[in-house]
Amino acid sequence: MENRKRRFPLWMANLFVFAFLFCAVMAYFLWQVQQARKDFLEHVR
Repeated sequence: MENRKRRFPLWMANLFVFAFLFCAVMAYFLWQVQQARKDFLEHVR
């Protein structure tokens, strides 16, 4: 069990999950902004 703790600490796993979720939310937000800008420009024409 000690070998498992030394190899990959729990705080590092939590940090990885948080970073992945943050990147996923930011990517979705930027995609929404891009789609809204595209729809707005098409509506203006």
